[in-house]
Amino acid sequence: FWNDPGTSYVLTSDPYAYFRAWLDQKINTSAGDRKKRFIKAKYFAEQSESFQLAADDTRLPTKATLSYYALLNLTKSFLSINGVELEKKEESHGISLSENDDELSVSGSLRNCTNIFYEFSKHLGKPISGKHTVNITQIVSDIPEIHEIAFTLGIIAKRKYLPVKIDFLTNEGKDKLFTEIRFKKENDARLPI
Repeated sequence: FWNDPGTSYVLTSDPYAYFRAWLDQKINTSAGDRKKRFIKAKYFAEQSESFQLAADDTRLPTKATLSYYALLNLTKSFLSINGVELEKKEESHGISLSENDDELSVSGSLRNCTNIFYEFSKHLGKPISGKHTVNITQIVSDIPEIHEIAFTLGIIAKRKYLPVKIDFLTNEGKDKLFTEIRFKKENDARLPI
């Protein structure tokens, strides 16, 4: 998101509740097709939240599937807000397993079908053309939240990210927000910091 320096931020312990409230506000102040888009976006957001709540209460491998559908529905909510017509024709996630166990196939535009990943990429300013394969190991090594787990399990051979702990703090007047980033000193030798 593109906030300018000094812009106020909103902190919430429940992002879905915040998103629902934002969508409700948009629904109540919109009309016509715009209102319908926000209503559909809220439907997908509620599905996303339900999948996430279910994922929080289960274990792998089911947790991964439920988390995937939570993100897929959150993506559909984003697309609805941005005017993409969903559920009007056949839909494809746009990502599938390839013939190799360690690769995913990513599709470009599909004829007579809404490709969710393609539309999402396009709206993020990174359109896809044609079909691509993506190495799962490469994906894992590029996601900071699971990078350390992948290293520990031997999926990737070399660390790329420094494991850090981030704390959010305020001043005594509670009108300024600060972050404190900590890491173990032993990591100085592992990575350039």
